[in-house]
Amino acid sequence: MPMIDERLGLLVAPNSVRLQPSAQDGYAWSVTKSKESLIQTSLSNGSVGLYRAIREELGRSLEAVSPRILRQDGEEHSTQPDTRRLSDNETENESFTAIIRRLEHENQELRTQLARAREESEQARRHYQDWEAKACRLANDNGIARVSERRLKSQVSRMQRAVSGAVRLLEDHTPGESSRISLEE
Repeated sequence: MPMIDERLGLLVAPNSVRLQPSAQDGYAWSVTKSKESLIQTSLSNGSVGLYRAIREELGRSLEAVSPRILRQDGEEHSTQPDTRRLSDNETENESFTAIIRRLEHENQELRTQLARAREESEQARRHYQDWEAKACRLANDNGIARVSERRLKSQVSRMQRAVSGAVRLLEDHTPGESSRISLEE
């Protein structure tokens, strides 16, 4: 069958092709969910309609693949398919099953990266909020300090005027020049 030869390089005589091959046959059929019924019976029990449907779906929703690609038991099937960069020619010859598996893997990697980026973004947001709260507290403390500084300057100014007035009053009532009190001392 040309599909098996093209995809896998296996020469299988048409009378040896099976819809439910064993692992020793060297090929398996990958089929979309909607066309699974095509490989449920054997070819020897099939009808002309089944043969036509299989022929129409070959290369579209039904294709020959290596049995290891379809392994459900996980023995040989890697959860991380080959992610090397494929050339245009290799991409054209890649089976839809391999493309789906590769894209699913790439999608999972992107989901992982997105989750990691979201977590990092959330951490950065929390960090930013902490710094913003700290900056607000410092700005508030700075405002309070400025108000306190103005009050203290006002009080110092009043005290200086009061002391100056008291010194003048003492000077006016103190006899003699030698007993004058100087604020600069």
